[in-house]
Amino acid sequence: MLFKRYGGAVQEVLSLDFEDFIEQINFVIDEKAEEDVRQRWLNGYQNMSLDEFKQAMHYRKPSECMIEQKPIENVLEDLLFKFR
Repeated sequence: MLFKRYGGAVQEVLSLDFEDFIEQINFVIDEKAEEDVRQRWLNGYQNMSLDEFKQAMHYRKPSECMIEQKPIENVLEDLLFKFR
């Protein structure tokens, strides 16, 4: 979907800065999830609004719940514990 958005401009997408690249990926993931929720709503839940449907299923954007914010020290401790 990301490459479709840029019309096959693979080199331009891959040459983005890391933060911009991640932002673009998060945008695509969020749009795909939004599309999936909309399709689910269209397939039988139109007795309520789309916003009510999202609220009833406790919908959150995937980019908001993907990365757990941790200090680097905690990440390193978790890795040390896991790979002892």
